[in-house]
Amino acid sequence: MKASNQISGGCGVGIWAENGDSINKSVRIEDNTVHDNDSVGIFTAAGTTPSLNASIRGNLVSVNTGLIGILSDNVTGWVTENDVSNAMFGMVDAGPGVSISENNISQTTAGIVLENGGSIRENRLSSSGIGVWFFSDGGSVRSNRLVSMSLAAIEFNCSSATVSHNTINDAAVGLDNVPTGLRTTNTFYNTATIQTAGCASTPLVASSARTAAPSAGRSGDSIWQWRTPASPLGSLR
Repeated sequence: MKASNQISGGCGVGIWAENGDSINKSVRIEDNTVHDNDSVGIFTAAGTTPSLNASIRGNLVSVNTGLIGILSDNVTGWVTENDVSNAMFGMVDAGPGVSISENNISQTTAGIVLENGGSIRENRLSSSGIGVWFFSDGGSVRSNRLVSMSLAAIEFNCSSATVSHNTINDAAVGLDNVPTGLRTTNTFYNTATIQTAGCASTPLVASSARTAAPSAGRSGDSIWQWRTPASPLGSLR
């Protein structure tokens, strides 16, 4: 299936799956092409109960003028083997129940954003401002390849997280705003600054988000500050 040109004043969504029923549901969103949406390419969500289990696999997503390529909010399941590009945020997991693995993400302000923890493994992220961006404690980032990051490969945002066995090549900063005493094990090539620590300075914020950026992006801040007035983000937050 192709979903394209959903342009509606910052509200256009390519594929939208939300569980509003009284029982648990599951959905498969696979092998689609989604492009030129001015809000979100693929959006899945559920309330506290019932739940929604989503398999988002093998999709080609390029929102171009949009905010987020793939957004999962309070769902369980997998986001895997997708190709995402040309978005402010490539993927956003707003709850810890989704596994993000084996995706290709490029040409974004931030490749993957974890709002409330979650698991990221074996992804390839390239040509972006920030590779992975934490907004809370508890995330796990393992065995990913991050190449050509103009700001930071992994922005801890002063959050406690497990970050190990990642390969980082050609980044201005490898690990930014790492909590004092937190240990990580990663491999670095051609990286100007391997790690900044202590969380005393203002975390890096990608330039294309500068008009909405907080003055100091600590772990209490949220991805939802970039929502548009009538986007899916506004309906849930």
